[in-house]
Amino acid sequence: MFQTKGIRKIIAEFLGRHLPRYKPEINRAIKPASVFNEAKSVFICMPFDDRQFQKALLWTDNFKGKYPHLEMTLLVVKRHRSLAAAIKSKKVLSLTEEDGDFLKLPGKNLIRRIRRAKYDLAVDLNHDGTLFSSILCSISGAEVRIGFTGEWSDYFLNYSFTPRSRQSISGSYEALANYLT
Repeated sequence: MFQTKGIRKIIAEFLGRHLPRYKPEINRAIKPASVFNEAKSVFICMPFDDRQFQKALLWTDNFKGKYPHLEMTLLVVKRHRSLAAAIKSKKVLSLTEEDGDFLKLPGKNLIRRIRRAKYDLAVDLNHDGTLFSSILCSISGAEVRIGFTGEWSDYFLNYSFTPRSRQSISGSYEALANYLT
């Protein structure tokens, strides 16, 4: 749905290298657990894939149990909205086809909806590390942006997490949770 090819990669490279607001810069070393203890709100870009979404939804529910003080905002594709809304104490933003522009990059309306709130932390749970979700985490304005290593995500995330090659999706989310806590 939101995969990138050709010219979009060139644009991503340009945004990542030349526009300072997209550059993932942090001038201090952080401990992930301390980031979550100090954060008030977190933006989570949920996976677009159905199977990954189910696993990530369980991860966010467990994560909310560990950090009940966090205000969580989940960005989900439209078909996942009802599943995400069933879990209480989370704000859900829905993503539709109209939210991308002709290059399949985030459109103005989507950017406005994301930027309505202030986030201390952004987490990209797309296991493949898609460019679109990495850009969304960057747009959130969070100082700390964490996600899986993937397609050009290093231009937009501060910390990339690389799961083991033979690790299942559930195992990858569990390893990410262990890293962050």
